Amino acid sequence: MMEGEMLTLSLGSWMELPSSNFKEFLRKQRCSYCGTSPPVCNTERASVKDVAAYYADYVTENRLDKYFKNFCTVTSVRQIPGKRCTFNKENGELEQESDEGKTLWEVEGYRSAGPGSDDIVEQFCYHTSNVVLATGTHDKHNRLLVSGETCSFVHHTVADFERLIRNGEVAADSDPVLIVGAGLSAADAILAAQQNGVPVLHAFRKHAADPNLVFSRLPPALYPEYHRIQRMMKGTEDHVAGYEALPEYEVKSIRDDGKVVLCSLDGNHCMTVRVSRAVILIGAKSDLSFMPNNCHGLGIFPDRPIDCKSNQFDADLITNESIHESGLFALGALIGDTFVRFIIGGALGVAAEISRKKHLSNKP
Repeated sequence: MMEGEMLTLSLGSWMELPSSNFKEFLRKQRCSYCGTSPPVCNTERASVKDVAAYYADYVTENRLDKYFKNFCTVTSVRQIPGKRCTFNKENGELEQESDEGKTLWEVEGYRSAGPGSDDIVEQFCYHTSNVVLATGTHDKHNRLLVSGETCSFVHHTVADFERLIRNGEVAADSDPVLIVGAGLSAADAILAAQQNGVPVLHAFRKHAADPNLVFSRLPPALYPEYHRIQRMMKGTEDHVAGYEALPEYEVKSIRDDGKVVLCSLDGNHCMTVRVSRAVILIGAKSDLSFMPNNCHGLGIFPDRPIDCKSNQFDADLITNESIHESGLFALGALIGDTFVRFIIGGALGVAAEISRKKHLSNKP
């Protein structure tokens, strides 16, 4: 299943925005694809492509474009002393400026010409009372930290693997692709490989029946494709061609001749296999390098770096505002909300708190 066609984990209706029916949009969207009468949806889950189109359409339909700046990279977010300004009531000119105002956040960065472009269209600098961090978790992909991981045939994203399939660089007659990992990204890569007949060697450190695997938390009726992957990992799924599972195995080294050394965790078995590609999918972290000290000190455990699984951004459960820094908020995976459907409620909490503060500051 290729990237845009992957089904979301959340039900489509759970990701609806105010006054915009998702199912109705989906009917019209699919109608525009095929040029016939709108088909009846046969699944409660939508594709990634459909959800992206729905959100983009919502912005256009509600004339929110002016509030969005696309293709921007933020390079710095830091606190600065605020200025208290006194203006002449008659002519509006600045009469006095002092450093007695409240602390502000300075946000610097640049906007490029488009996705992947190095051409800088403009640089920007904003001063604001509030900053909301919503970076997600896909900026910095985790590494195995073994020798050879920088070889050209080693990849760390599902998108890279799907490009290889589209370009015909891996196919049914290729050496097997080694997929490392036991999460949903690894499962998505296996689904894409199966759909295109690409042989797979699947290595993962956990036992296939480990109850902590993410598949155990997904209802089988809604997520049959992921439960089929888990059965393949266990070896209980019949008639699976081109797939071999290596539970409780880890990569020891990767050689530039296309061979990979794998060993069981107990150390009793090792093997060397030739692969066409190696796809390492063992999680990712947010890139918070634009924040002072990479947000160090702002997690639930202040002495550790921010990690969306083990050390989330330490925020108020209702407002999502930092416990440590006033005016700094976080959304989504940074605070442990890894499903898109939770972001809407989180955004409402942030907006309500900012509105409350603004109302209080306007009181005489």
